[in-house]
Order: sequence, then C-alpha cells, then structure tokens
Amino acid sequence: MRGLPPAERRPGPALDLALLLAVTLLFGLAGGTPYFHPDEVLDEAMTALTNHGDPEYFHYPGLVIYAYAALYGTLLLLARAFGLARSLDQLAGLFGRTPATGCPVLTFQSPGHLLTVLFSFLGVAAAYLAVRRLTGKRALSLMAGVLVATSLIWVRNNHYLTVDIPLAALCMGTALLALRFFRNPGGPDGRQAAALGVMIGLAASAKYNGALVGVSIVFPMLVLGWRKPGILLARLAICGAAALLIFSATNPFIFVDFRLFLEHFASRVEEMHEGRPGFFMSNGWLFHLSHSLWQGYGMAPLCLAAIGAAWLACTKRVAAAEKLVLLLFPLVFYLVMGRSKAAFVRHILPVVPFLGVFSALGFRWIWEQVCRATSTRLLRGITAALLIACPLPNALLSLRHNALLGKCDTRREMETILRGMKVSWNELTLYTGRYLKRSVDRSGIQPAEYRFSTYSLRSANDPIHYVRRAQPDLMILDSFSHDRLLRRTRGRHPGAVEGLIVIEITPFNAPKAQVPLSPESVYSPFLPDLVFRDRAGPYIEIYCHEPELAAAVRKACAKAGVPCVVAPGLRGFYYRRLLASYLQGQ
Repeated sequence: MRGLPPAERRPGPALDLALLLAVTLLFGLAGGTPYFHPDEVLDEAMTALTNHGDPEYFHYPGLVIYAYAALYGTLLLLARAFGLARSLDQLAGLFGRTPATGCPVLTFQSPGHLLTVLFSFLGVAAAYLAVRRLTGKRALSLMAGVLVATSLIWVRNNHYLTVDIPLAALCMGTALLALRFFRNPGGPDGRQAAALGVMIGLAASAKYNGALVGVSIVFPMLVLGWRKPGILLARLAICGAAALLIFSATNPFIFVDFRLFLEHFASRVEEMHEGRPGFFMSNGWLFHLSHSLWQGYGMAPLCLAAIGAAWLACTKRVAAAEKLVLLLFPLVFYLVMGRSKAAFVRHILPVVPFLGVFSALGFRWIWEQVCRATSTRLLRGITAALLIACPLPNALLSLRHNALLGKCDTRREMETILRGMKVSWNELTLYTGRYLKRSVDRSGIQPAEYRFSTYSLRSANDPIHYVRRAQPDLMILDSFSHDRLLRRTRGRHPGAVEGLIVIEITPFNAPKAQVPLSPESVYSPFLPDLVFRDRAGPYIEIYCHEPELAAAVRKACAKAGVPCVVAPGLRGFYYRRLLASYLQGQ
C-alpha cells in the first residue's frame, strides 16, 4: 500500500480533541457541585419525570430540563432492573456523604454535573474546530480550546446544573456548522438551511435568548443570496420553520399552559429590566467587560481576542459570510445582555467560546508580525511567553476555585452545628439571612419561631423591623444575605449592647473587613474574594445574649471540627456595621 503524503500523516483532530476532553473533564468535574444554585433545573427535571413530562416551569425553556430528566430516568430504570431503587427518592438515597463532616462525596447532582461537562466539551470542541477550519493550524486550534476550557468563567459554570453551559455550547456549535455551510458560493442549500434551523431551535430551547444566534445565520444568507430573492426567501423559510418545529417539540407544555408560560417569561423580562437588589444594577456593558470577561476570561486572552476580532473584521483571507458568522452573534448578544440591569456573570457565557476563537486569531496575527521583524530565537521566546501567559493565570484561578469547592461549605457546616447544638429548640426564637434558610431546613431543627430576611429592607422579616421589635434568642448573619444590606445602612455607627456575644465562622484567610464584596460567590467562589478564601460559603456571625447558648454553639463547632472565634458582640463585623443602630432603636 502506498504511503500517505506527509500532510495526511500528521495527527488529525481526534488526538487533540481527546486532549481537550481530558482538560475539560479535569477542570469541570474536580470539586463537585456547589452547595446550592438557585437557577439549577434538576428539581424541574424531577417534576417532569413524575408529572407526565410537564415541568410546570417556563422561566427557562425545556431542552436542558428534559436532558436531565432523560438522564435520571435512565438511571432509575437501571436501578430498578438491578433491584437497587424503585423511586427517585430511593435513587437519591444511593448517593452518600462522608460521616465526619456531612460534606458530599458523590451527590444526586453528580450525574447531571457530568452531563453539564459533556455539553461543555461540545463548546470547547466547536471552538477548536472553528479555528482549525479557519487557519488549518493545530497549535492555534488547541490554544482556542484550552483558553475556553480553563477560563474561570467557563470552569465555574461547568459545576452547575443550569442552562448556561448547554446554551453556550449550542451557540458555538451553530456557528461551526454555519462556517461549513457558508463555504459554498451560493450559501446553504435547503437541507443545510434546515440543519441550521434545527441548531437555532435547540439553542433557543436551551435558553430563550439563544434565538439570537439566528443573526449569525440570517445575515450571511442575505449577503450570499440577495441576487436570487426567491431562493433566499425559500431557504430562510425552511430555516425558520425548522427552528420553530424544534423549539415546539422540546417545549410542548408551553401550549398546554400558555398562561403560566407568559407569566414566567414576563417575570424574566421584568428582572432583566429592573435588576435584583444586591447585585450589579447599572451599566451591564461595563460590568461584563470589566468584571465578567476581564476577571472571568482573563486580561491577556481578552486583549488577544480584541486583536483577533479586529483582524477578522479587516482581513481579506476570510470570506464575508464567514466573518459575519463569527462576529455578529457575540456582538449582538453582548449588546442585548448589556442592556440588562440584572448583570450576572453567567449571562455573558455564550460569548466565551467565540472569544477563544478570536484569541487564537489574535495570536496568529502577532506571530506573523513577529516573524517579519525578529530572529528565530527571539520569536520562539516571545511565542513561548505568550502561550504560557495566556491560559496559565486563569487556569490557576480555576484550579483554586475547584479546590475551594471541594472543601466543606460553611453553609453545610452550619447545618451540622445547628443539628449538634444540645438545646431545646422549641423554646428558642431564631433569625437568619435568606441564604441560610436552606441550612436551617436541612438541619431538621424546629425553633419556636423562625424568621429569615428577604432581599430588601421593606419586609417585616428583615433586621430593621424584626430584630428591633423582638430580639431573637439567636441571630445568624451571613455575608451572602447581609453584605448587600450594608449599602443601605452606610454611615450608622454603633453603641454598645450589654452582654451580646458573637461566634464567628469564616471561610476567609483575612479579616472580613478586608475582603471585598463579591456577590457571584453566592454560587461558587469568584473574584474578587476568591483569593481571600480557604473554603466556599459565606462569612457567618452568630449572635446571642445567653452564655449557655454561646457555649452550646462553641461545643457544636468543636464536635463538627469547625473553627470558630467567640468574642463580645460589639466586636462583630455585622454588629458594628448593621445591628447596633437597630438594637438601640436609632
């Protein structure tokens, strides 16, 4: 048999994709899942499994919900076949916890976590293949994939059972398919238009704003097909019909309970317009540039991406239709999401795989300029420095994030402490912040009265009303719930309250006053407070008047192996910044 030409004997994409899969699995699975994510859709998937397919939930569309439902339904069938479980509750009981701390080893979320990471790999692979299609360069393609797979913003979302990673993967996959089809001089034919419509429908069914990926399809079709309007309209109609068909097929219960769909959809739109107290509620364009991408994707990769996007827009080496495929969606998506007053880092995630492509193109442009101006030795030095400088800082942050996530969250520690306190709960009143309510519920305690705060200071459950009116026996304040309230009480200074005691439980390696506010750490550790952390979870202060209660808390901490500091109440962080004026009725 004749040997293959040298070009054909070079390693194909399979080896590179295997390497990227290993990197994605390593960064995506290490550390497990966070203590809690409010936008997790696993509960809705379980509802769909037990409710004839109806999730009774339309804040997000159904594709990801049904994907998780299919996974857990398959696991339940296998468990039944082997006599291990006959219900979802029994299936959940198969997953255990370590007896010493209560921290999970393998949780009910773990199979869904793996599915999220597989979606993540699809996004990483699509970025790799897009660069390979544009440049034919293996190193550049690997660079794009590694930058995406190791970036902090991407790695964090790999650990959540939410819709954002599947959305980002499907958007990048749509662009990759479009790059292939728009190589044809006349644009995609009828079958290809239908395939692109299917991808648009899947992206929209992952999250409603996924429909925006359609701009990367429609405008290039207009550029290539405007000379033949009849054929163009037919292909646009095929594409649109396929998208609507797929969206309808993956969201059938929208048509069964259309009123509930409108209600949930309207609430999402309202949140985007009005924001959420305690989170960034101003210029979303500035937030996503200076926070989400600068900190989550990295300074050097982001600068390379800007160079690469500019090169792509100006170069004549890439066809106009292919330029539009890659440039339009991230631009339009960024502009739309920047208008939102509810600025969350995950909202900009679908842009990240495109940034990986642009970063690789930016590096290529720099390489070409250096080749023209420098010697080979200097060129290698500059190249090596850039290759190391780009992914390494974010990769180290991502590894630190995973290490922190793998340790016991302070909220889970709070569960153990409450459960281990030797007190008569039916005689005690308790107040906590909203983000510790789950810890109280899971601990199984039954206080005589329990109140928890809401997001604002307008409710009777909040400190400004409840704590002043009837001081509870235990007040548990935490940074996730109460840091956002500090902004509304700035300028109030404390007086002393006789006999108040505080027990401090901190996840930080620095005093709380030195740790910057980081609302995103509610989900899992993120900048700027990530570098100050020893483990995940909020900073917690437990206030009480009775020395016996303080002793019970301290003993429960010691038994659970949770470090704590007992001090006079007036030394507490939240006493000095939040409580004193309330307790004295000022």
